[in-house]
Amino acid sequence: MEDHSLLLIQQGEVVWSRDDGLASIVDVTTSELPVEKDGVSVAGVEHNLFEWLKGHMLKLKGTLMLANADEVAAIQALRLKSSEKNKMTRDHNGFRKLLVVLTKAGKVMTLHTGDGRVIWSKLLPSLRASRFGGVPSALRIYQWQVPHHSVMRENPSVLVVGRTGAESSAPGVFSILDSYSGEELNSMKLDHSVFQIIPLTLKDSSEQRLYLILDSNSNAHLYPKSADTLNIFLHEMSNLYFYSVDIQANVIKGYSLQKSCDLNFGDDYCFSTKELWSIIFPSDSERIVISETRNMNEVVHTQAKTIGDHDVMYKYLSKNLVFVATLSPKAAGDIGSVLPEEASLVAYLIDAVTGRILHRVTHHGAQGPVHAVLSENWVVYHYFNLRAHRFEMAVIEIYDQSRAV
Repeated sequence: MEDHSLLLIQQGEVVWSRDDGLASIVDVTTSELPVEKDGVSVAGVEHNLFEWLKGHMLKLKGTLMLANADEVAAIQALRLKSSEKNKMTRDHNGFRKLLVVLTKAGKVMTLHTGDGRVIWSKLLPSLRASRFGGVPSALRIYQWQVPHHSVMRENPSVLVVGRTGAESSAPGVFSILDSYSGEELNSMKLDHSVFQIIPLTLKDSSEQRLYLILDSNSNAHLYPKSADTLNIFLHEMSNLYFYSVDIQANVIKGYSLQKSCDLNFGDDYCFSTKELWSIIFPSDSERIVISETRNMNEVVHTQAKTIGDHDVMYKYLSKNLVFVATLSPKAAGDIGSVLPEEASLVAYLIDAVTGRILHRVTHHGAQGPVHAVLSENWVVYHYFNLRAHRFEMAVIEIYDQSRAV
């Protein structure tokens, strides 16, 4: 089916259906569950009096071994539904969440972290093949609006970004969904392409997050479009920098923003970019395979680390830190397709504002696939060691020497 589901149809009726869209996830984000209301029990909210009495009668029959097979199944379903970890409210430690996933077919599905059940699913009309005549593609999903827990009058919402065609120059499309119900709140077709999506740490007065969409002409477009967001963005624009990775050209470039686009019509929400630096990797010896940055909402619990001799080392904490890994051209194939002498992995730590290479290390005899996580002042990356015939993980920690005592 169009949404990557399987159906068994017999004599014009659906016998069973299976949703295989989870096998083609392209992006995922999380959403907080609502806060439990004070003074009202969860049981009183989720069940009426009849269901409460029915549940107790079933449990009594089960205790006396008088329940049949269907009633035993109903008892198990009630226990699963009333389990603490499966509630549709936020827990004290914040572990219960909703996973909002975007599939390749343009379908959004929300899963409960307690038991993995699907809360809701929706095939976006804006990403259906028949909508624009081409083959739309789903790109990314982000948090759009996250209301503060003390004023939870509005549900949180997510932003889905896609293209109306398979080409990178195809116009973009936005879809905004309610995280709790799956209702599509807004949908719009953009008048420009989507080359890169840059989430900002800024929010407007309604808790909506700000995003920059970089088009194929290197112009940056600000969303959402309102006077409030424009004022907030202009106030912080001089402190905003971003980078782009072109795997095909084997180059990384850093940019800053300027106040107006080079367009024939006036658009206050469009900004031109200025290239500040670039790093060109030699294609005959290195090919970019992965780049990672820190989570923009990451919380650092301590800025220092105490080592064995009671000395204090201060972490190098920068949200502009970028991890880049390159492989030798022959090492980009399947495991075992190259000799250890011809394979190498090079790991870089780069400052995205200045383009300065802070650290560089080479792993000889290493091959992909390469996976990495960058957090605080450390990066962990995973690769295959051809000489040892095993997967390995390496860790790089970086500290601020200027603050050393």
